[in-house]
Amino acid sequence: AYRAPLSILDATSGQVVAQVEETAAVREILVSDGRVVVHSQASDAEAAYFLATASDWEVRAGNTAVAIADLQNLLPSLAPASDAAVKTALKLAALQAETGDYQAARKTIEPFLNNSPATLRPQLLFLLGYTFYREENYAAAEMQFRKTLAAEGQTSRQPEAIHFLVISLLEQQKTGDAMELFPRLLRLPQDERPRLSDQLLRRLQDLYFHNSQYELSAEVCQILILSDDREVAQQASLRLAQIMIALNQIEEARKQLTGLQKEILANTPEKTTAEDTAARQKKLAAMESLLGETYLITGDNDQAVRAFIKALAEEHADVLTGARANWGMAAVLKNEGRLEEALNHAVKAFVLADVPAYTPRAMLLGIEILQALKRGDEARTTWQELQKRYPVFAEQSRTTAVIKKLEDEDHREPAS
Repeated sequence: AYRAPLSILDATSGQVVAQVEETAAVREILVSDGRVVVHSQASDAEAAYFLATASDWEVRAGNTAVAIADLQNLLPSLAPASDAAVKTALKLAALQAETGDYQAARKTIEPFLNNSPATLRPQLLFLLGYTFYREENYAAAEMQFRKTLAAEGQTSRQPEAIHFLVISLLEQQKTGDAMELFPRLLRLPQDERPRLSDQLLRRLQDLYFHNSQYELSAEVCQILILSDDREVAQQASLRLAQIMIALNQIEEARKQLTGLQKEILANTPEKTTAEDTAARQKKLAAMESLLGETYLITGDNDQAVRAFIKALAEEHADVLTGARANWGMAAVLKNEGRLEEALNHAVKAFVLADVPAYTPRAMLLGIEILQALKRGDEARTTWQELQKRYPVFAEQSRTTAVIKKLEDEDHREPAS
């Protein structure tokens, strides 16, 4: 509703230096010289608002220190606890935090924490938490971000508060709390989520996967697959195939793996470094071992063996791939009655590897093979080792036929 003419005020002194008609050209000049346009009939509050907006122009022009000084001069002139005072304090504290002066930012915020409009309190709490977060004081940051989420009033800071609270929890090793909180971000529309780094997403995805929360792990993988970093996207695709196998979605897993294989092979550059070649071959070996597992599950032993052999033949295969392929080979060979060969692969999976997903399974399989070979002492030794290395898995295995038989033999009274 304001009309020309406009007064041009000096941003520091507040004195009128000229009156002009409002034009785009005038505003462009003001951006570069740090002066402020105020309507000639503006009230004191309106003039204060325009003076506060001058800081934005000064920041754009690279004059952050000038903007901070202007806001520091303006703040005492505003009515305490007024919207204008709190908004000015927020603007000032944000600039102070941006320059790394976190103590000054807190000093600006703290007088308003218990004396501000309810609608602005979440912003104050969030910014206070952010200063602690930037100083890596994650316990203090956690406290303020939790207060932000609990505060009544506007909720525009809630997604950011959840984001930084999740990171603060992870940095304090409070993984359970972080895993419980993070899905609140996943439930938000995509355009309302803060930008989540690949590093954070990979960390959470891994936690969900290893805690058997496969649906959440898969949901995070679907985000990572869209990453601009093709290595990150491909690793997420590989993990998604593992999740599908865990959920017994075997055909889907196989399609996922063959599609990823085609993508990698089709995009192999003519010239590549030894390091890039090793990384590519490592992924291809992992895919072969996972394909072998899908064939093993569906009873296609010939296909499974071919895939496992290809994985084991790759010199760049990692320990996980080797453990998976050796366990798979042991399972196939045992089913075919080739017990000595099966035992050789099972032993490799638990002597040469320590992979919670496959090593304990290989040890249990080894116990069964040793029993079939009438090598009871070795079977008992392997069972004792399994109980030491993987006590949870061992306890879950007590009800299996192979362990029941072993323990029945141990408790049987000697013949008189």
